[in-house]
Amino acid sequence: MKGQKQENLRIRDPIHDLITFDLADSLDGLAWELINSREFQRLRRVKQLGFSDFVFPGATHTRFSHCLGAFSIARKLLKIIEKKQGATFDRSKAFVAGIAALLHDLGHGPFSHVFEGIQKELGRGRKHEEWTREMIEGDTEVHSILEGNNSGLANKVGLLLGRKDPADIYDALVSSQFDADRLDYLQRDRYMTGTNTGAFDYAWLLDCLEIGKINVGQEGGDFVEVDGLYLNHKGLAAAEGYLLARFHLYSQVYLHKTTRAAELMLASLLSRMIALVKEGHAEATGLHAGHPLLRFFEGDKSSLGSYLDLDDFQIWSAIAEMAAATDAQTRNLAIGLHDRKLHKCINIGEMARRAGGDSLVHFKRLLKENSEKLGANVLKDEVSLTAYGTHDYEDTGALQKVLIGLPDGSGKIEDIVSRSEIVGAIKRQRIFRVYFSDAAERESIEELWKEVIK
Repeated sequence: MKGQKQENLRIRDPIHDLITFDLADSLDGLAWELINSREFQRLRRVKQLGFSDFVFPGATHTRFSHCLGAFSIARKLLKIIEKKQGATFDRSKAFVAGIAALLHDLGHGPFSHVFEGIQKELGRGRKHEEWTREMIEGDTEVHSILEGNNSGLANKVGLLLGRKDPADIYDALVSSQFDADRLDYLQRDRYMTGTNTGAFDYAWLLDCLEIGKINVGQEGGDFVEVDGLYLNHKGLAAAEGYLLARFHLYSQVYLHKTTRAAELMLASLLSRMIALVKEGHAEATGLHAGHPLLRFFEGDKSSLGSYLDLDDFQIWSAIAEMAAATDAQTRNLAIGLHDRKLHKCINIGEMARRAGGDSLVHFKRLLKENSEKLGANVLKDEVSLTAYGTHDYEDTGALQKVLIGLPDGSGKIEDIVSRSEIVGAIKRQRIFRVYFSDAAERESIEELWKEVIK
């Protein structure tokens, strides 16, 4: 009713307590509409950490709750920026950034990165960022809500989320090495997994935030400077804790050997399914003809509609059906995932580190040469792990940095790598594991390693 005061709406959150929405506020009001869209509600059915609850039973939280948390943090960061910028605060850009923070994970598929990788075999290697942008700019409820609020808003939000590097301080709070996304998921994932590692001083980090001029390159011979966030010198220890928290969560949660086993098995299962579909043997997968996963694989892989029909529940229903597949490889993988009978692994990377030399290179060559003999059940896992990605000042990657002010009052700002021996000492690590399903496969892998160290 016109003239009637609109109430505040609240969502109770385990990390941020009450996340409130003032419907009279333009940003909060639009955010609430978007939260109730079909595309955003789908995120309730996409878990944040995929198979991590196989190891950490409490890790059943969703992309939905994470996006709400990122939005809550983005609002706090925008208030800090507004207070420190004063009259130069750009409300239009801030509005776009706030909505982008809410929608940043909209395009994640079921079991996010596994499903993202398997799409390459469909001839359409689309990352979740691309799906996000299509949901925002395509024929969706989200698009209608955005355009109904302000013509051209959908395009502005899509452009922000599609940029590789942030263009300004508002972009950086959505996507950088110190953004609302990471500030939420590091706290949320630690809490929900129950791990005691990965803690950092969130309140102190926000209290130490400052705004300064950041050199993002040259144009016509002149240096280009834009406003950017940095931490004053009192925030150095907290910034170290923040980066170490991410490093520890990756090493102990996201890249846990058991979680990775399940992810590799699902990737192998979907890969086998794709092969059977391409060969014209879809019936051998065990899936009924109308299953959304089969429709996605058989139909137009670029179809947003068929992608939106997929979520974690659909993958689990497919796994249950495929446990009765006539194709043995499909059936065995599905049963293993359904009943948590997962592949075991040998950490070849750690063994090679101790052996030294080019032992890992030698082993990889032998593994490739013997791949057909070892069979489809032997799976390799190769990933890298780092605490901090470095960027050069010569491009807009400068806004990706975690920057620290000097204590001498000079106003000079430096990359944390220059200020912290701890962060600088953490080298990029390569993880290389080989997974197997039975004792015979383990013995074959061990024989290859013995050949390496002779």
